[in-house]
Amino acid sequence: MVSRLSLLRFTILKKYAQIALPNTYELTPHGRDTMNIFQTLSAQDFFANYWQKQPVVFRQAIKNFQSPLEPDELAGLACEEDIESRLVLETGGEKPWQALSGPFEESRLSKLAESGWSLSVQGADRILLEVSALLKYFRFLPAWLLDDIMVSYAPDGGSVGAHIDNYDVFIIQGQGKRRWLLGGAPQYDEEYHEDLDIRLLKEFAPKHEWELEHGDILYIPTRFAHHGIALGECLNYSVGFRAPTDGELIRSLANWAIENDLPERFFSYSASGAQGSASEITADSLSQIKNHMKAYIDSEHFTQWFGQHISEPKTFFAPPEQEEQLKEAQLESLMSEGAILIPSEGLKRCWSAAPSPTLYIEGERICLPEGSSAALVQQISDCDLLSHKEVSSFSPEVNLWPTLCELCNKGYLTLSRD
Repeated sequence: MVSRLSLLRFTILKKYAQIALPNTYELTPHGRDTMNIFQTLSAQDFFANYWQKQPVVFRQAIKNFQSPLEPDELAGLACEEDIESRLVLETGGEKPWQALSGPFEESRLSKLAESGWSLSVQGADRILLEVSALLKYFRFLPAWLLDDIMVSYAPDGGSVGAHIDNYDVFIIQGQGKRRWLLGGAPQYDEEYHEDLDIRLLKEFAPKHEWELEHGDILYIPTRFAHHGIALGECLNYSVGFRAPTDGELIRSLANWAIENDLPERFFSYSASGAQGSASEITADSLSQIKNHMKAYIDSEHFTQWFGQHISEPKTFFAPPEQEEQLKEAQLESLMSEGAILIPSEGLKRCWSAAPSPTLYIEGERICLPEGSSAALVQQISDCDLLSHKEVSSFSPEVNLWPTLCELCNKGYLTLSRD
């Protein structure tokens, strides 16, 4: 990542909207306990023994893996507006472990030293279709837990120091090698160095050590201290899964209820007699308040809020402007001639079966034709592409063309005519 690289600047949004998905990815169904994760463990074994319990390495987890990005392309992304990027300078900055935010000038990156730094780009799954295709390997986990895919590069010896993350992460070794040092248990009482731009641990006593090579995947549970050190030039893909905090959920639910102007339900106090002390908050009173609030949580409003909240993307890119708004008949005609629909890069989708089959995309509740089944909603939410044959298979159950046309015109689905 120094001057010998071309440091490409290129238009990244929707660059790969119509490319074919990499055929070197040997994909297998996930989500059932009997299925293997990365050709190694069953889902049942993984969740019983590793998920949020201890780290594990999957050797050659992705056969014939081809890195979607080259280091110079990553540098090009870091030079673009509206892309979240960060440069960490362990040495060579104004102070040790200086953190700089992008976008960066090409000249700045071209003058970097041979070691002592690391460059990363957040939300790469929202930028390039080939990066978002990596998410196929993680379908044994709820898609709504996904945070994003971060891509990072470091020269020999480069790192971001020993630290702790508040999410579970799978690190795919894309190019080169990296040595990983990990703690033996989650930490909650850690101390950090003061006056640094990044949160680095004062004390770090690793219990595990692994060296990752091309195609290997390392799983690091939340709150496990870790330190990755590049062995030569090194490029990684970090697939992060982050559960929301209780504070986030409470604030989001309250804001959603206010924004949607929901009818207010007044609390109705019931009593069998007078209290011994008028100022006491009795156990019975607390129970009544809890039941009053629980009734709201058990309502359909709660499901709609959560679907919209959890499908809201961390990194937002405005859908591309449509040169021409598609008509239903036009879309059906083009697809009957072989065109297919591909979800846009990193499209955040989820669905729920109750109280009725409902689809959520990018924080929006999508209206579906009356009579839409759970199988239909699941097909739209899980699909990698939709062909005319697949859409027609739901007829005469429902007329899906108006919905698909709307999703195309919003930029959620891309029509590929190749």
